[in-house]
Amino acid sequence: MGNDPQLDAHHPWPGLAAYDEGSHAFFHGRRQEALELERLVRIAPLVVLYGRSGLGKSSLLQAGFFPLARAANLLPVYVRIDFSDVNAADAIEQIARRLEHEIGAWDLEAPSRARGESLWRWLHRKDFELWTADNRMLTPLLVLDQFEELFRPSTGGAQRIASVFDALADLAENRITEEVAADRTHSEALDTLGQRYRMLLSFREDYLPELRVWERKVPSLLRHYLRLEPMALEQAERAVQEAGAAVLAPGMERPIVEFVGGLGGEVLRGAPTIEPALLSLTCTQLNLRRGGRLIDAALLARAGRDILEGFYRDALATMPESVHLFIENHLLQGERTRGSYAVDEAIQQRFISAEQLDVLTRKERLLRIETQGQVARVELIHDRLVDVVRAARRARAAAQAAEQVREQERRRALVRLAEEQAARTQAEQTALVRIAEEKAARAHDEKAALARINEEQAARAAAEQAARSRAEADAARLRRSHRQLWAALVAAMVLLSAAIYFAVGETRSSRAALKAQAEAKIEADKAKKAEQAAIASATKASEQQQIAEQRLEQATLLARYGWVGNVKSGLDEALVREGLLADQVLNGMLAAETASDRERRSRTTIEIWAKDIDQGKVRAALAALGFRLAERDAYVKDVATNSLWFGRATKVQDVKLVVLALVRAGVELRSIRPIPAEIVGKRDLPLIQVGADVSMVHEPVWTVERLLKATEFPR
Repeated sequence: MGNDPQLDAHHPWPGLAAYDEGSHAFFHGRRQEALELERLVRIAPLVVLYGRSGLGKSSLLQAGFFPLARAANLLPVYVRIDFSDVNAADAIEQIARRLEHEIGAWDLEAPSRARGESLWRWLHRKDFELWTADNRMLTPLLVLDQFEELFRPSTGGAQRIASVFDALADLAENRITEEVAADRTHSEALDTLGQRYRMLLSFREDYLPELRVWERKVPSLLRHYLRLEPMALEQAERAVQEAGAAVLAPGMERPIVEFVGGLGGEVLRGAPTIEPALLSLTCTQLNLRRGGRLIDAALLARAGRDILEGFYRDALATMPESVHLFIENHLLQGERTRGSYAVDEAIQQRFISAEQLDVLTRKERLLRIETQGQVARVELIHDRLVDVVRAARRARAAAQAAEQVREQERRRALVRLAEEQAARTQAEQTALVRIAEEKAARAHDEKAALARINEEQAARAAAEQAARSRAEADAARLRRSHRQLWAALVAAMVLLSAAIYFAVGETRSSRAALKAQAEAKIEADKAKKAEQAAIASATKASEQQQIAEQRLEQATLLARYGWVGNVKSGLDEALVREGLLADQVLNGMLAAETASDRERRSRTTIEIWAKDIDQGKVRAALAALGFRLAERDAYVKDVATNSLWFGRATKVQDVKLVVLALVRAGVELRSIRPIPAEIVGKRDLPLIQVGADVSMVHEPVWTVERLLKATEFPR
């Protein structure tokens, strides 16, 4: 109740929230029902109010009935018992504390409850009276709203339900409790015959069978009751006109009510009825969109369909795809009629869980439960939603068909890319083998040439050694012949001539040897350089092969997460580097996660405004992160995805995970911002939206380095 909207003349409707007692001046159309409740409470100690979900039971109680009850000297004590993990004593204690709070809030004169005193004993004390400052005695009215929560699965089973209901039955039937019966002195302080209080139970109609089980123990349970019906056409018109007098153009109450009821101005048989929740939602949304002008027919025609689509979309924003499919496939009968489905079967077949069904019927009020015969069946809250659900079903089918086409095209592109990469790799490998063979042949020829040069050098060295040996032998013979002068002279002349001859020959031979040695060295240097060139060429070819293999590996990795490259122009090196860096960081973050991180992601929804220009990369990039995915029709179709928005309940860590996955898929994000405050229905959710913003196309791209430094993303 503390979170209920504050209404005024220019904001007279609370949307799907209940009217509180402070808003009773804007609550109209239920006067007769409020008077009937006041009459029943005056004549009976226990009254029951029930009706379908979305008919406004809580609003009727607080804004319609409570002012009448106070005028009749009743003290309404509004209680919603928290039945989760609670025993009977705790449930009654919650009621007692709420009564104590109301006594203090209204500054009543009343006996204080003793420490540990039970609610039954306190209410039956002989001195229990509530007096106002102007000397009016009040009777407490214990109003237990949304009593069906006692029977929800989370309350702990039949035994706990029985204990809580027995404790409440003692109050309702004014039975003496076991505690009081065990106290033989109770008659001195307690009035066990009187019942100076009233009780009112309010619950959803589909839980009526569960309540009937307890009629044997509580005979008065369903003796005095009011079944709340949908609003009649005249009631709804009066409610709209009287509450919205300051914001409605003259005569607009009828078109609005006809729009909500789906009447379209036609005359129908029978008595048309209106769902109050849908009526309040429509009026609230029209009021938000009027922009300072009065709500007129043009605004209703322009915004009416968007209201229902937005309501449907927001109600399912946090639901998994299985719930969307259940509604689209099982709650429509043909193309124009609501269908219904047995609640137990829907839960058993895991189309929807009990918790999800409770949210969509009690909080979001998209669905309601009707008991048909003995079977509880779930259906859409109104026929007006049939067109919206049908459009959603068709959009999903079209999106799935488009996604299949995109997936086939992506796979064909990947196959072509892999085939071309393989062909290029094969060609490069063949060229490398050919180059290696040519280099090996050249190396063999160079080694043979070197062997020939070495042999020639060895032969020249042997010839030089033989010439030196002969010169030494001739010199020895000249020395032995010097004693014979003439003979020596002749011999000397001969030897001199021979020596000169051989000396000249030796000189020539030595020069030839040196020249051959120099030429051999030059050839050896050439062979060494050729060998080095061959080794360098082989190394370069190997490096090229490694680069080709690395590029193929990179392309395969990135394509796995939605990357669609241009196989003709190749991959953008800068984007590839960012994608690989994002992959490395993302894997590190996922490896360091806890189970609570993964569970939180499963409760966070990503809305994708997908478009053909993205080639499916956004969905492929986010599919493996564990978030709930919801795909919407894109408003901006000719600009690639470049922006991300997030709700206030979203963790910065989850935002970074989504950004890294998108960068890994080649998406160039230029904006990361909170969901705007004016989008009231989504800004506080665990929600991430991914789409395109035309105003952001010239902003700098978010890099991985910049993302890792960021601790928040302000507007």
